[in-house]
Amino acid sequence: MENQSLCYMGTSVVSGTATAIVKFTGSRTYFGSMALELSKQRPQNAFQLGVRRISWIFFLTMLCIVPPIFLLQGFLHPGDGWYEAALFALAAAVGLTPEMLPMIVSSTLARGAYLMSKKKCIVKNLDSIINLGGMDVLCTDKTGTLTENRVSLLLHLDCRNRTSILPIQLAYLNSHFQTGLSNLLDKAVINYIQKTTSNHRSRRKPTLLSGFTKRDEIPFDFVRRRMSVLLQTDTDQNILITKGAVDEMLANCNYFYTGEDRQLDSSDRTIQLARQKLIPFDGILTQPLNEPMKLSLLNLNNELNERGLRVLAVAYKVFSTPPDNLQTSDESELIFAGFIAGDSAIVCQKICQNIQLSVPSNGIVTSLDLDGASDSRISELARTGTIFAKLTPLEKSKIVRALKADDHVVGFLGDGINDANALIEADIGLSVDNGTDIARDSADIILLEKDLRVVADGVIYGRQTYGNTLIFMSPGHGDFIKFWEFIFSTHCICLVSIHTNTTDSIVDSEFAL
Repeated sequence: MENQSLCYMGTSVVSGTATAIVKFTGSRTYFGSMALELSKQRPQNAFQLGVRRISWIFFLTMLCIVPPIFLLQGFLHPGDGWYEAALFALAAAVGLTPEMLPMIVSSTLARGAYLMSKKKCIVKNLDSIINLGGMDVLCTDKTGTLTENRVSLLLHLDCRNRTSILPIQLAYLNSHFQTGLSNLLDKAVINYIQKTTSNHRSRRKPTLLSGFTKRDEIPFDFVRRRMSVLLQTDTDQNILITKGAVDEMLANCNYFYTGEDRQLDSSDRTIQLARQKLIPFDGILTQPLNEPMKLSLLNLNNELNERGLRVLAVAYKVFSTPPDNLQTSDESELIFAGFIAGDSAIVCQKICQNIQLSVPSNGIVTSLDLDGASDSRISELARTGTIFAKLTPLEKSKIVRALKADDHVVGFLGDGINDANALIEADIGLSVDNGTDIARDSADIILLEKDLRVVADGVIYGRQTYGNTLIFMSPGHGDFIKFWEFIFSTHCICLVSIHTNTTDSIVDSEFAL
């Protein structure tokens, strides 16, 4: 996915022209391979595998008990004949079968689904309740699941880590006039300006926009990792405003802005944002951006990342004669204006710290670590990893498959298109009601609220349902009255399944004999 010379099927082209050679079509494309994986038969989950194992236990028990019964009946009662002995042995085999088990399982699962609906969970597959109770590993998507899927702008700083108006003004002009795909941080910048200026007495269109006309733009791409707009003022001055990733921006900046905004309180800052334009066109308040200053800016960026903030750099360039056709080569010799703070592995690590999830030194796994890795290596990374960053949809399903191969009952919580493969591969797939259509279709349980406490409640109900099922598989609790009594109880005694099944088989065998 990191190959810069490939354009994948399903890509949205915002602008520009290109000549391409079609390499693969249909199911041979990466997009097609995802669809092919989704169309395959869903793998058996932990509950289905458990039912299969129990069925084999009953079958093997019958194979061990029925022949001796057949021989004993035939030798001890020769007058009845071997035909009667065979019928008796078959009757004993039928006696070993828990006839009430299908009704017990269906009723307890239906009761569990009803109780979970009160906790705002929609159960699509009944057997997912028992899987939820037996789940010991939960893989969850971060964006939109652990987080609110929105960015709130908190800081706008100059090169010396001081609050500055210029970076947010430039970022607002860039976000407002660009016509490409806007990201969450673009929306955060626009909402911040609109909210701040609306708190002022004037609720009209921010004065900052007046006097600017867009001449050209270069949309964002994942190679440059920045976007630029070329604006012209009503005084025929031309300015290029660029916003993007810090490393790539610093590589194209030769100067930095040294103007000092005085310390402003909230009301002063509102008036500044609403009325005053601080954009310097004379180039006087700038200094050359040397290596020590670049290192200082990179350190400041890392400090903000460690606080759980996403950081973008903002720069500008004044043209005496604007270019007729804006090129990427014009994004050079920029003047670094500052930072705006509002997703990286470090941000995810901060979230893990907030929820008290320990991350070891080797606990961060990226797509590069999984590229070309063998099954044993993927299994090792799945065991040691806590954070999995920038994974493709197929790589997510590989991680889930590796965890299942290590005898884990794996749950996956996600809401995006890229989570569909992992939702199908997991023993229990969970999504949210505002997730994408394919995520909801692939999930076993739909959460009506983005709250992990709902999942915790579901685990409790799943274990209660599992315990109720096991109770009625044991002798002495199989009568009809006890069955309904335990179905509607809120507490249960969980027994070990192999112990329950073995005891039930032995006692039923004694009755048959």
